Amino acid sequence: MPSIPHSIILGGGIGGLSAAVLLAKAGRRVTLIECQNRLGGRLRRFWRDGIPFDTGLHFTSSLDGVLGQALVCLGVQDDIHHESFPWSLQFSNGRKLSFPNTGRSAFYDYLAQEFPKDTQALRNYQRRETEVLRNTPMFDLRDAPGDSVTLDDDADQITLADFFQQCGIHGDLATALGAPALYHGALPGEVPAARHFRISYGFEEQMQRLKRGGDPLCENFEHVLAQLGVEVRLNTRVIALRDFATGPIAREALLSDGTILPFDDLFTSLHPAEMPSMLPEERRPRFQRILKAVEDTCG
Repeated sequence: MPSIPHSIILGGGIGGLSAAVLLAKAGRRVTLIECQNRLGGRLRRFWRDGIPFDTGLHFTSSLDGVLGQALVCLGVQDDIHHESFPWSLQFSNGRKLSFPNTGRSAFYDYLAQEFPKDTQALRNYQRRETEVLRNTPMFDLRDAPGDSVTLDDDADQITLADFFQQCGIHGDLATALGAPALYHGALPGEVPAARHFRISYGFEEQMQRLKRGGDPLCENFEHVLAQLGVEVRLNTRVIALRDFATGPIAREALLSDGTILPFDDLFTSLHPAEMPSMLPEERRPRFQRILKAVEDTCG
């Protein structure tokens, strides 16, 4: 009988936790390695002088959308409670917009009331944004693998600033629609319109915060990992990747506690710059050359 494939996960943040659950559900033996003394990474909050700090999960979009679908898929949705996270914009001219936070339709209706002279331009923008969202698979995990998807090439190739100009959107209205650019880190003249639409969706649909931050999710992940038989090693690092005898792929990991762990595949959320130190000295130069060729991104 063939042995069960063994997967190693490096990093116990939300990416590593999700990968561990999915691989274990697929029937693999999984070992999750985390250098800290608890799981969660930036998903988990910490406390100072009785004050909670959420380092990664500050707020989120509606749990009725793709995030809620993902939590159900992972089995970590129980006892996750949320509350409204209203947001507003304060302009330098003293004007303030307080968004309804009750869905995209209400968001655009509110802007139409605030900018009655720009209603037609606003509706054109809303229509094009809706087309892009409908053709973006990640907004509905229930799509079947064979579902056909038509990507909106035009909106992916024109900048947001040019798109505003095409629609006749300017001034405070352009500021209101472009505000989520603060979260994807690119100016309207640099970011493709379609990418901006995909980021803006959460702000327009419904902003929420999870009660107790990411801690309930971490607790649920720990429970599911235990149910699935995932081995979790805390306060542990991979010191070296070894056993390259069969080709360019490592098959063993030397851990900081001295354990040698054979594996079939390895998944990591570590920054690529941390990887060369784990490789045999003769294999580091090639990997470092690859790193130098990779451009920085805001992601």
